[in-house]
Amino acid sequence: MAPSVRAPSRALGSKAGFCLLFLGLTCLSCAPVDRVSYGSSLEIHLAAGETERYRLSVAQGTVVHISAQQRGLDLSLSIDDGPEVDSPYGDRVVEELWWAADESRSVDIEIRAVAGDGEANIRFDVSDRGKDFSRRYWQAHAARADLEQGLVDDAKRDLKQALEGPSPPNWRAITLDALAEAERRSGDLPAAVALLGEAVELLRDRSHQALKSRLLLHRSRRHRDLGELEAAEVDARAAGLAAMYGHDLYGRALAMNFGALNYDSRGELAEAIAGYSMAAEWFGQVGAPLDRVHVRMNHARCLMKLGAMDEARTTFEEIQTSVGQFDGEESSELQAQIYRALGWWHHLSDENESARELLEASLQLLPDHIGALDRLATVNLALGDLEHARRLYQRVAEAVADHPFWRSQLDGNLCRLELAAEDFERAYGYCHGALAELERAGALGSVAQVLQLLGQLEIRRQRLAAAEDYLRRSVDTIEAQRRAGDFSDLLPYFLAERLDSYRLLIQVRMTLHRQEPGMGWDQKALKVFELTRARRLRDLLAIEGAQSDILPPPKVETLESLRSLLDEDSAFAFYHLSEDESFLWWLSLEGLASYSLPPRSEIEPLIESWYELLSDPISNGPWSTPLEESRAASLSRILIEPLAAHLRSSQRLIFVVDGQLQRLPFGALPSPENSASKNPAPEPTPRPLIADHEIVNLPSASVLSLLRRMTAGRPVAPGHIALIVDPVYGPRDERLGSSHGGQPAVSRSGDLHDPSYARLFGAGEEALAIMALMPDDSSLLLDGFDASCERVLSGVLGDYRILHFATHAETGGQAPFGLVLSQITPDGQAVDGMLGLQELYRMELPAELAVLSACGTGLGEDLEGEGLISLTRGFMNAGTPRVLISLWSVEDRATRQLMARFYAGLAGECLSPAAALRQAQVAGWLSGSAKHQWAPFQLQGDWDSFPFCADSRNRSEHVAER
Repeated sequence: MAPSVRAPSRALGSKAGFCLLFLGLTCLSCAPVDRVSYGSSLEIHLAAGETERYRLSVAQGTVVHISAQQRGLDLSLSIDDGPEVDSPYGDRVVEELWWAADESRSVDIEIRAVAGDGEANIRFDVSDRGKDFSRRYWQAHAARADLEQGLVDDAKRDLKQALEGPSPPNWRAITLDALAEAERRSGDLPAAVALLGEAVELLRDRSHQALKSRLLLHRSRRHRDLGELEAAEVDARAAGLAAMYGHDLYGRALAMNFGALNYDSRGELAEAIAGYSMAAEWFGQVGAPLDRVHVRMNHARCLMKLGAMDEARTTFEEIQTSVGQFDGEESSELQAQIYRALGWWHHLSDENESARELLEASLQLLPDHIGALDRLATVNLALGDLEHARRLYQRVAEAVADHPFWRSQLDGNLCRLELAAEDFERAYGYCHGALAELERAGALGSVAQVLQLLGQLEIRRQRLAAAEDYLRRSVDTIEAQRRAGDFSDLLPYFLAERLDSYRLLIQVRMTLHRQEPGMGWDQKALKVFELTRARRLRDLLAIEGAQSDILPPPKVETLESLRSLLDEDSAFAFYHLSEDESFLWWLSLEGLASYSLPPRSEIEPLIESWYELLSDPISNGPWSTPLEESRAASLSRILIEPLAAHLRSSQRLIFVVDGQLQRLPFGALPSPENSASKNPAPEPTPRPLIADHEIVNLPSASVLSLLRRMTAGRPVAPGHIALIVDPVYGPRDERLGSSHGGQPAVSRSGDLHDPSYARLFGAGEEALAIMALMPDDSSLLLDGFDASCERVLSGVLGDYRILHFATHAETGGQAPFGLVLSQITPDGQAVDGMLGLQELYRMELPAELAVLSACGTGLGEDLEGEGLISLTRGFMNAGTPRVLISLWSVEDRATRQLMARFYAGLAGECLSPAAALRQAQVAGWLSGSAKHQWAPFQLQGDWDSFPFCADSRNRSEHVAER
């Protein structure tokens, strides 16, 4: 065996190079060619498009074997004037060529870099394989070319013949893979799976692990086509392991991406998101930009399934900017994919005209793409063009006829089509066909959608019992899907995207309640409503409880479990807004009553109008007061009058609401006439609900159960109150040594786009007045520079029962919602002064009450089926069971007055927070203050009193009284 030789230089010799450059010749005979001999090996380095040429002397009948061990470099091999050989497995699989010499002569060998930039080890050997194997080798090579040209039957025949006889295991595995692909194109997926299984069994040698990984992935795809998602998942995992053993990071990325696709199909979206993220990172590490783009597209599409539409759109737009780095066909295919994804984004956003334009643009680039045809059909269906949708679905049906899983997805769409066409029998047949296949595959997300369609179908057929069963199963499937993965912050979006099943189930159960009173359908409807409320917060609280050796609470499934949260003076009022009909449930110790309310479209405009008049009366002019009272009276008639007979027996009203109702100050609504107290003294305005009732708001009744479990037995903090007030917002503050004139009264709100917040001079006075009510040495004051995120996050607040923040709140722009603390240090250095949700989620604040004496602290992102994602949730998750918030911006002086009254009741009279707030607000009303000033404050969370006054009883006595 000849020793290894160094790779020849790719630079041209001076004379020959001059001739070639001058004449522009490219013939092989003019180029320098290095001679190699049998048994020689060499190391080469090439980049995509570069070529090496060698010459080898062969004797007649000799079978030459050339092998290339690739590392970051995908090569093609050719000998003499024969065709190029390039296996479709990338740069980690050994590239091999066998060739039999028909006469003694010199042959030329060309090695070309198809892609990549890296090294390869090339060996030239005499093979012990005979001419018959060489013939079969080239027969298989030609068959693969026929397969690419669509000559499937010819390819199958030649591949089977090529396999007749002994052959190296890796080559045989590659040929079986090609035959499996031919069977797939013929529509025989089980045969393809069997052939791939045979191929995988051949690859036991450790040196073939990269190839084994690729074939396992191929088999995983075929299992997925068959709807065998569990088997597909097993093969994807095995492919990842084989790639790891083969030191093939690119193969691991491929396996991770396909595993994520499989999770995606099963509806396990959290796992899919994690897999896509890891695959994108690995593709980036190995320098595979196009693969990374494709996996990011998968990731963004999965985000759309979760309902995280803004994040998905941002990803698509980022990808759009990268199209220019790819050339030709790659660029065209990527652009088509972007159009397709953005088209679907617009469809999910109810912008179907834009969706149609984008999907048609995608099909202009790739005219027969099944995914684009299917989505365009669905968009046309949404636009009411049923015939166009039907024609497009037919084209899809022809393409997926032999793929059970994809056919089942299409059947679900055809069910929608026939439902729209009111052909209920055909719709039923399509849905049931889809359901059987999807349940077999374990595709939870698609199963839930088809069950919802069946529920809608049965509603249209007026078969409510059957509709209830399908919709219940749909909700149960969504709940199982939710439990299958950790969605983290994406859980609210996941549930919001699937809320229709919950809404329809509530509607059907309440309709059944009217038809069959006394059968408990209203209780079951209320249970579904509770399922949609504050799910993310409930999960976080349950997890915290488990970590502290307190078991998570049982599901709130029965009327008794909800009633157990009440006392004789309290009652729940649950409000659910929906498109066709809204509902109200009243739950007290006496039982449950339910009422039908007008649809969302009638209630929400009234709320928005009243809220605007309340939150900004000055801008609305002198006529705002009578108009405000008219709007309030209208809302009270709709929302409160149905409860008039119940209100007399309930001192405390606990509201659990959704939609725009979350911005509604219920306490400011006028009381129904028959529940008003007989007060001989003249009253300044119509008597508000707060005059006769404590008002409490909850994200959900289940949250209350969790909060009480969290605080049960918890030791009482030694300190009474920590006040975080009057931060330093910017360099104009005189506390930095600069002087400026006094500032006018300001509201406690801000905008992070304007870094200069006006100083709240009244916050310091507010703090001193509160501290004067406290026992000596029981308070902590963090003001000025000390009112900083650093101090708040240091853990110092954990020793106090009440946390009082008097500062600005950030409520506008794209910045995270939060409380604005000191943004500058004593030496003038800027610091992060935002205490937002993410910071609160990481904190432990075992206080009893948080008072957010700032503007709009109860506002946030409203997600349907979840509620307002506001600061309240952050404090509750951190361990604080009661939060006092505001619903709009309030002038500084009015806030100080209300807080003085509130703390006088809380500390001076030992009232509960709910009673103290009621007393303060009633005083504001009776004094003639505008609702704008006293109405926005709202207590959220547990209404029970807690040890606060100096003579308070200990917690164990307090808890025992519940």
